[in-house]
Amino acid sequence: LIHFYKRYDNSLNMTASDEVNENFIKACRDGDLPKFNDLLDVADVNYVSESVHGIKYTPLGIAIVFNHEIIAHKLLDHSMIDVNKKTCESTALHYACLRNSVSLIEAICAKAGGTANIS
Repeated sequence: LIHFYKRYDNSLNMTASDEVNENFIKACRDGDLPKFNDLLDVADVNYVSESVHGIKYTPLGIAIVFNHEIIAHKLLDHSMIDVNKKTCESTALHYACLRNSVSLIEAICAKAGGTANIS
């Protein structure tokens, strides 16, 4: 079975793992907690997608951009998450700062081995 997925740069033949990862990105974007939980153990938590209007996002980045803090915190609890992964020259910390999310800023800094002094 061949899967085609409409991307910014037209249709692209995707593998089964790409499809899982794209569905994971969608769950993070949409705040779909049941789907997110179903895919968390099989998806790549650091996958970079170009499927959102041609903009590259990681699951963590897109969860933050779309203000799904529960999903973002669950991703930050994952042992394989890379909080320093850059997409479009931004990291999850950049997105959390743009959202003024103190809890995410502190959690991202802690995951990276630092602290946030927010006053």
